[in-house]
Amino acid sequence: MVRALSLKLLRVAVAAAGVAVCCVSAVPAAGGAGAMGNSGGGGENPAPLSAGEKPGSETAARAAEASRAREGTFIVNLDAAPFPYRGKYGDTRVDFFDHVDPETGARSHTNRYGERLPEKDHYVDRGVLFHVPPHFNPKKPFAFLVFFHGIKSDVRKTNAEFNLDGQVDASGRNVILVMPQLARDAADSSPGKLFRKGAFGAFMEEAADTVSARLGGKHRDRCRSAPILLAAFSGGYKAVAYILDRGGASERIEGVILLDALYEDVDKFGKWIQRKGRKAFFVNVHTRGACERNSAELAAHVGRHGLRINREWPARPVSRGEIYFVASETPHMEIPLLGPPAEPVADLLRLVAIGKGK
Repeated sequence: MVRALSLKLLRVAVAAAGVAVCCVSAVPAAGGAGAMGNSGGGGENPAPLSAGEKPGSETAARAAEASRAREGTFIVNLDAAPFPYRGKYGDTRVDFFDHVDPETGARSHTNRYGERLPEKDHYVDRGVLFHVPPHFNPKKPFAFLVFFHGIKSDVRKTNAEFNLDGQVDASGRNVILVMPQLARDAADSSPGKLFRKGAFGAFMEEAADTVSARLGGKHRDRCRSAPILLAAFSGGYKAVAYILDRGGASERIEGVILLDALYEDVDKFGKWIQRKGRKAFFVNVHTRGACERNSAELAAHVGRHGLRINREWPARPVSRGEIYFVASETPHMEIPLLGPPAEPVADLLRLVAIGKGK
């Protein structure tokens, strides 16, 4: 109980610092320190002081420490980001933007709840959040952790609420966090361009080039061939499902992590596990309700193909081919932070093997 309360307080503290966290854009260059501006230009600024606060105060020291801890977090606009998007909804013949205002020409997408979501408010953000941990060494094997956020959120909010960059740091692993913006602050799990064949491969090439540029233009080939771990919370599931089904870069995907996210597309996850189940790991944490029912369906499918399922969170290093279905009593919105285990992303990163790289 005490530990859970402490973690909730941690989440509140992280969320309170969210704006400052995501505005910091310095990334240490390989082999030395240095600060680079974000996509809008400008260098790193010190954490602002509150009214009446002196630079030498304890509060100012804590703010400066928090700023340094997040100095590898930055946001860049990418052309291959999920949005903007022009095309159909999934494999249907229905235009994604299925309503056009006859007077203004403004487009909207109708979600599953019948809400019309304006393109200009929810589907134009090309932002992608990156985090390069302070211990990162591009000369050693490394991997990308590509995380897809839930509905009614954005990358800044998700990173702050669930301490994702902090979890990557705490893992101590040579992993770079990449989090593309999906539908922004909308009740919609649509993955935009990721509906298309090969779109994820194109996205990862641009993401790799972005990271390489931040590292001084070196390691481009290694960034383009590094292993990929896919993770999704809640509505982020659909992006992962379509990536596994048709996204490209399939030979680089070494694991999938679903955090209470198996809401639909059980067939796509099932086919991927059946096809690559002995070459990659799959971890599915679920609460009760839809994710529990779909997890049971997926588990039955996996069992029919002779693949073994572990029902408890891994207590030892995770090998390729291992499958975990873990039930949790934690409230849905607490899963990415409280698991169990606490900070599940960090814990799992400690347990998985990072590919050899090239």
